[in-house]
Amino acid sequence: MIKVQWLSLTLIGDKLTKFPFPTQNKNSSNSQLFMTCCAWILILLCTALLYFKVALTSDTLIYQDLFDDLFRYGGHWSDWRLNADPDYFPDLFLYFIAYWLFKTPTACLFFVTMIQAILVGLSGLWLATKIRPMISSEAKIVLLLSVAFTSLVASNSHMEIYYNYSNTHVSSFLCTLLSLGLLISYLEIGKRATLILLCILCAIGIVDDPLFLVSFYATALVLLSSLTIAACFYPVLHTYRTRFLWSIVSVAVSYPMAAVLNSLITFNNPLAQRIPLTPDAFINALNIFENSICNLFFPFNLLIFLFTSLIILGLVHLSFLFFRQLRFVPQSRKWFVNVLFPPIHASSFAFAAAFLALLIPINLSAIIVSGGNMDVWGYRYLMFPIALVMLMTIINLDRIQAFVLKSTFFLKCLMLALLIGSGITLLTDLHLLPKTIELTVPPLGFAAGLESERDVPQLVTCLKQIEQSGVKLNSGFALNNSYGRGIAMQLSKKTYISFIQFSPSFWMANIGLYLHPQHYHINYNFIIVSPFGFAPPITIWQTPFIRVNTLFYNVAKAFYPTGYKRFSCANTNTEIWVYPDTRLNDFIQPIIDITLFAKGKIKEISWYASDLFGDIGKKQGSERIAQPPDQAGYVLYNRATGEHFGEFNTASYTPGKYRVTIYYSAENKQDNEPIGRWYIAKTIYPLKPVQKDLIVYDGLLPAAKNGMVSVEFTIPSKGIKTNQVLVWYSGHGQLILKKMVIERLSPLI
Repeated sequence: MIKVQWLSLTLIGDKLTKFPFPTQNKNSSNSQLFMTCCAWILILLCTALLYFKVALTSDTLIYQDLFDDLFRYGGHWSDWRLNADPDYFPDLFLYFIAYWLFKTPTACLFFVTMIQAILVGLSGLWLATKIRPMISSEAKIVLLLSVAFTSLVASNSHMEIYYNYSNTHVSSFLCTLLSLGLLISYLEIGKRATLILLCILCAIGIVDDPLFLVSFYATALVLLSSLTIAACFYPVLHTYRTRFLWSIVSVAVSYPMAAVLNSLITFNNPLAQRIPLTPDAFINALNIFENSICNLFFPFNLLIFLFTSLIILGLVHLSFLFFRQLRFVPQSRKWFVNVLFPPIHASSFAFAAAFLALLIPINLSAIIVSGGNMDVWGYRYLMFPIALVMLMTIINLDRIQAFVLKSTFFLKCLMLALLIGSGITLLTDLHLLPKTIELTVPPLGFAAGLESERDVPQLVTCLKQIEQSGVKLNSGFALNNSYGRGIAMQLSKKTYISFIQFSPSFWMANIGLYLHPQHYHINYNFIIVSPFGFAPPITIWQTPFIRVNTLFYNVAKAFYPTGYKRFSCANTNTEIWVYPDTRLNDFIQPIIDITLFAKGKIKEISWYASDLFGDIGKKQGSERIAQPPDQAGYVLYNRATGEHFGEFNTASYTPGKYRVTIYYSAENKQDNEPIGRWYIAKTIYPLKPVQKDLIVYDGLLPAAKNGMVSVEFTIPSKGIKTNQVLVWYSGHGQLILKKMVIERLSPLI
């Protein structure tokens, strides 16, 4: 089957190079130049329509917030945790330019989106010339029109393909287009400079986005390895075996290069706390993908239906071309070998077709198995297969001089249709134009408890009205980070809004707000509460992405301090709880410290005994006291049911060496026997007594006026199961627990 596939693909490539091309006169050249200019104008026009799709979410405002922190507020790059697809090249540089050119984040987003569309058009044209050097001007025009049409579809739908109004993968897309072109170029010519450039570009693509590993890296290695193995059996391929091997080396070496580069510029692991690879995640991703396919073929949006139909027709066309070549298979083994592996310069199209044939199953299986496909409009994960189908279909139509390419009248009709579609879209969306210039003084912040961006203006208005009433909003936190940057940037001065998860979560965040609260003048005094946000820490840390709907409101009322003033925000189903003093800040800081310590950012963390839990004894000041008539039992344990005070969840700790210390006083007038014992145990609930197979450490609490016991332990690189500290009171004498301290003995991260 593999032989037949390669035979048919290379036959296609062989026929491409032999097809004659007509000569062009001067008038025809001028006309083509004019039409090319019109095609570029249509790209800009259709992409400009995405202005109305710009949403000021925390994803799209990440670089705006980053540059504000670095250049306005004196923050540090090392404190930032970007997304798993940071898109350093070229997005980071484009946003850096836009940051200094434009006053508003909306303008920055619009500028970057336009440049992205131009880069996509240029990269697509360049790859087309590598696959078919003799590609006609008409085919290039159609390629540009396909980019414009994709923009038009995106501007009239929720399709997220390669634009920056959502958290996209444009850098990966560009690197994949260019990498495939460089690979084909090296196999044709064999220049070492091309090979070096390919290696560098692959390293950049890997650092930019893990999707590059699927869209190019893995596919290229599989294809090149297959060719290298085949070269061992067919003498006709010996000439090209060296190029195959060097291509494999170049692509493979890019991964360790990327690892080194990533270690130099990325200081917080962006993949931490992502959804784990579980059967449930796989089934969920599969269901979402099924819904995505249904959305494409349900004709509620004619542009989406047309776009999908064209992609399917392209696949059918390429498949028909493949099967049509089967009748040309020679019977002679010698001829079979010669046709199966023709000279590389005659089979660029065949190589690209084989790449596409491998890419589609690899790409689809990766996004489903990984559980990464989390939204029904996430077609951005398939942008390269979609683009390659478009590009190769147009190239083959150019080869056969299809009517759609050779008819100037037809090309003009296509342009007119795009122009009319753009005009209709513009007239439809004019009411969305902002009446005033927004976001002139953007402070930091990154969270809000909202269900959709439609609630953002109402919540901003509500917060401003609270400020105007004389209530000062210092710093706050909320349940959901999706639209928080857009909200925080529209509030006066510096109003920081943090995500309730505190540590840098799956989304982008700045841990500097928690490491250096004095620098940012952080003082939490309000909460944004919504029934439609995420669950509080007691749930989200154990099971990410759980929505509890209206349940959260009652949980929040029971969990957070009382004494707040409640403000209801109309039309948002959201409330603002404002505290008149520091009680909220005092309540939050220990939770933040726990997170920072677990991440290896601070040296130690401690709890007063009164903040811990137990079955017996009573609280007195900052201590817990157990004495008769208290019976034997646990005077201290760390409940792993969600309360973070006293939590000793080593499962979330970074690898290293630690020490646990208990400060206490113990007095027993009857005898010198120990008053109690203390354990470190692999259990989430206190057992009576602790089962021996769960005990990690077992120590005595001897009589002492100012006693202290401690033990050191190591968390290996592979992690460790959840442990907790328990203190057992014997029922004799008096036991006063004062404080528990956990120290990190290895260097901070």
